[in-house]
Amino acid sequence: MTSIPILPDNTHIMGNFLCRQELPSNYMADFSLMGFVVESVDAALALLETEGFKLHRHDPTAEVAIASYSDIVTIRNLLLAQGITCSYRDIAETIYQA
Repeated sequence: MTSIPILPDNTHIMGNFLCRQELPSNYMADFSLMGFVVESVDAALALLETEGFKLHRHDPTAEVAIASYSDIVTIRNLLLAQGITCSYRDIAETIYQA
């Protein structure tokens, strides 16, 4: 089972999250770290817990365990259906910002 990060739309917090990750030595060549960027982390986590997803919290971020790629679509649809603005995107893009 793998996990997907859930982060607020805040480059500073995304950068701090990335500092805790182990990056490959050649990450500048071709590296992505996909995650959910949400308007409200607390609302997103509460909804996902209610729906039975396992979470690992790292205030103010978290990671959600997924069993298959279809869970990514399920999570996105759940969040959007509850009015929680979200996008599934490369959060490692903050590495390249000066």
